Amino acid sequence: MKFEKNAYIHVIFFSIISIIYSIISSEIIEYLKVASKVKFIPFKNLMQEILLSLIFAPIIETLFFQFTVYYFIYYIKKKVPNFTLKKNTFLLLYVITSGLLFSISHSYSFYYILLMFIPGGILAYSFYFFKISKNYYELTNRNSVCFNYNYYSY
Repeated sequence: MKFEKNAYIHVIFFSIISIIYSIISSEIIEYLKVASKVKFIPFKNLMQEILLSLIFAPIIETLFFQFTVYYFIYYIKKKVPNFTLKKNTFLLLYVITSGLLFSISHSYSFYYILLMFIPGGILAYSFYFFKISKNYYELTNRNSVCFNYNYYSY
């Protein structure tokens, strides 16, 4: 299998962008005094939190919000007559659709849905980036970005 030599650099790059966004969004929440309105899933213990947010969620989210959305739009592009998308239009449609579905799935509160759109877009773009770079580890790389974001967000 082909492995891009600088894939780790890109994983770190996308992770840093996600972490910076997490810090900025936390500050915005505090500044607007809406922290009490942003609700999260109550975990029973630390092990459940680790398993769900750092292991299972990245895998399930990647498969549903990036992989499935990407191939669904790609399938429509290829199979539906007169439905042509330029590369940039495909990317924009994919990132917006994926980010929107990702944010809606995090419906703990209205504010959290708004805050999760950008990380959803970053994760979608990172999946797309690794996909077009012919890096056969795109799922692993995207999961690494998600893991880093979830880990450093806590």
